[in-house]
Amino acid sequence: MNEAEFSDFFRRMFPRLVAYARRTVDPQTAEDLASRALATLWAKKVPSPVDAGEWQQLDSLTFAILRGLVLNESRAGRRRTSLLYKVASDETPLVPGPEPGQGDVPRWFRDLPSADQHVLGLLAEGYSAGEIAGIVGSTPAAVTKRISRARQRIRDLTRRGAGEQDG
Repeated sequence: MNEAEFSDFFRRMFPRLVAYARRTVDPQTAEDLASRALATLWAKKVPSPVDAGEWQQLDSLTFAILRGLVLNESRAGRRRTSLLYKVASDETPLVPGPEPGQGDVPRWFRDLPSADQHVLGLLAEGYSAGEIAGIVGSTPAAVTKRISRARQRIRDLTRRGAGEQDG
């Protein structure tokens, strides 16, 4: 991919990548990770896509790179938190506190498997099944099935009374 094509790709993808990363990290870190994902892609010297399918594959690859960077950042954050607890006191348990904003999330959502939370979160943010498939590295049919199964799990959880918010 030449520099002009990459510049266009960068302008198109950067806001989408930042929006995705902001689901789990702060805004500044999200921008940093999005930039790193695109820099990684540039370093790979991928060939120029020739059709819509190849552009979609490139989008998916970029989201996969970002997903790995976000996971690494989350792991690093947990390690830093554990280290801070350990440094603060030998008696302090090495158990991190609740994730930021967890009090705003319904219990039934937290009770879902993380893959369901991920897909439903993307759906709630307005991504289509096709876009979600590209982000998570799956097919649109598999994403549609996961959404359907997740909705059934939610119905089951709320019927059992797990749908109230923690208070």
